[in-house]
Amino acid sequence: MATVQPASIFPLAHDVYAHYMTLEQRGGIQAEYIWIGGSGNGDLRSKTKTIPELKEVKSLDQLPVWNYDGSSTNQAPGRDSEVYLNPVSFYPDPFRRGNNVLVLCEAVLPDGKSTPIPTNSRRNAAEVMAKVKAQVPWFGIEQEYTLFQPDGNTPLGWPRGGYPDPKALITAPLVLKTPSAAALLRPTIALACMLE
Repeated sequence: MATVQPASIFPLAHDVYAHYMTLEQRGGIQAEYIWIGGSGNGDLRSKTKTIPELKEVKSLDQLPVWNYDGSSTNQAPGRDSEVYLNPVSFYPDPFRRGNNVLVLCEAVLPDGKSTPIPTNSRRNAAEVMAKVKAQVPWFGIEQEYTLFQPDGNTPLGWPRGGYPDPKALITAPLVLKTPSAAALLRPTIALACMLE
């Protein structure tokens, strides 16, 4: 069964979107509360809180703790599903602009102690980082990409219309057998390295 993407039924009309993004907010701000959902991998959740009495966010204590139904994100049982969103950092909202903000949150139990829910690994990470704050950590982003032959369909190094020898190690370095492959690959990798 094919899945129909909403964008294919209702394509985004950029002029309509731009119109609504420039409407006057009449004073208050919108705070987009963002947290990690129950499945972890790429499961970002968010919801918008309109704060009419706030003209600009200058500190975290201006952003209230909020809540959500954790049973809908696989973070709480249905019988006791309330989860609190505790703001930990905020940034200017590049989408709504103005004085609106993106609010990064950690999910905690409504127990009065701000106990992290089981899927909240941020608290442990923050505690470890606080213990070694005199150190200068390095973080890196791993780049993975697939290069294709000029036909646009065959991965570089694969035989056209087939698969590589199953006995060959896929992770082994690519052997450039032709000058044209080397000529294509070297500038591409050099460009990718400059973008890091």
